Amino acid sequence: MKLQNLIPVTLFLTVFMVCAASSSAANLDRSFGQNGTVVTKTGNPPYGASLTDEFTGNVWAIAEDKQGRLLAVGGTGSDSLVVRYLSDGRLDPSFGDGGKAQFPAAALGGTNPEKWSNRIRAVSVLPGGKILLAGEEARIDSSFARSPKQYFMRLFPNGMRDLSFANFPNFLNGPPKQIVLPDPGGALYDMFVQRDGRFTITGMYSQSFNGKNRNVAYVRRFMPEILGPPENSIEFDPSFAPRSEPFPHSTEIYPSRPPFWNAFRQIELLGSGKTLVAGNLRNRYFVGRLTRTGEWDRTFGINKTGKVVTEIPNSKGKACFCAVGSGMARDSKGRIYQTGWSFPDYKDARTINLLRFRPNGLPDRSFGRAGKAKLTVNQFIRVRRMAVHPNGTIFVAAWLGYQSAQKFAVFAFRPDGRPLRSFFHKGRYISPIGEISTAEDILIDRQGRLVVSGGTFKDGDASFVIKRFRVGQ
Repeated sequence: MKLQNLIPVTLFLTVFMVCAASSSAANLDRSFGQNGTVVTKTGNPPYGASLTDEFTGNVWAIAEDKQGRLLAVGGTGSDSLVVRYLSDGRLDPSFGDGGKAQFPAAALGGTNPEKWSNRIRAVSVLPGGKILLAGEEARIDSSFARSPKQYFMRLFPNGMRDLSFANFPNFLNGPPKQIVLPDPGGALYDMFVQRDGRFTITGMYSQSFNGKNRNVAYVRRFMPEILGPPENSIEFDPSFAPRSEPFPHSTEIYPSRPPFWNAFRQIELLGSGKTLVAGNLRNRYFVGRLTRTGEWDRTFGINKTGKVVTEIPNSKGKACFCAVGSGMARDSKGRIYQTGWSFPDYKDARTINLLRFRPNGLPDRSFGRAGKAKLTVNQFIRVRRMAVHPNGTIFVAAWLGYQSAQKFAVFAFRPDGRPLRSFFHKGRYISPIGEISTAEDILIDRQGRLVVSGGTFKDGDASFVIKRFRVGQ
């Protein structure tokens, strides 16, 4: 064959290979569980049959250890639950009782455990292999939104409680089963552990100001091995936000005018020792950066206040206070991403929003339109966490549909913010697991695979759900 005849053939093969690669942006990893999916029954009914923020049957958080095993944490009604999976999705028999470690809620002083419901909201695998857990407990007849109690536990790598956590003194009746944070507690959304063992949490609690209940967003940092007053509580880090009000050692924002809904939902510690925090402020997207000492970093953002607030306008271009910030991620260039949902015209159709900022907090105008991208979904939706793959693909976990028909959903976007149409059906993976289901947390594992966790409700029982996808490079 002559050389001039080889060129078109080579060109055809090259184009074919590129198209094939782009058309298989992600597939379920069939080496994980059953065709890429693992469903684990919790063994108990959930807190409620509807998949709302009070639902305890979800995998609220996942983490991967150095051996590639996955830790999934959540709740089972009155108990909290930790499950560890081998890399192929099987329960790890070396962890807890056949792969599960379950803890009752009675440690918070309730005389009747059936009146308490708890769930673990955050998990971190420590450098030595121990596992730090952060969770919430509340009365079953109360909403989790009414400032539940917060607790912390540390486990050995085999799932047994580490009773040396916080350097317990010799209590007459033995050490407490859990470390309980003194009031105000509140909802807990995320946790980050530093190399020196200090750990930071973020969330919100309700507080009455001038006769009106307002949601206060907070960031708190704790010392790792100090027992402070009252007994069985962890001491705040004295170097973090020492002059903050109304509570010392807690950086907080509470709204002075309606809407009063605030929450910090995700945090990340930067290499400089500063902390990124993301969530929503008065139903607007919020990203902020804190200094090492918990003060707002005056070198961050457009106005150099340490805070970036993004309004989502309605169809008439007016501010509508109609956005809920939920997830945050960073890429290899240090750019900051935020996601959430908005309902600008107060209709059933909701919008997934993506924002990208430069490392200094200024909008990245090369992304979407002036740093913003959106996808309108003609259904009720709740957006949760997000992850950015090394290849630049942006993944978002969400619940899609109303409570009676909610579905596990994953959305994929190109590096420029447009939907990645080669990802399943036009950039969307929708999976109706059981009667109703959710997607909650998301991560990229050590081998570049996408892992998404959530929960399902079927036949009166709650189950953990984990799906793993192979992502094209």
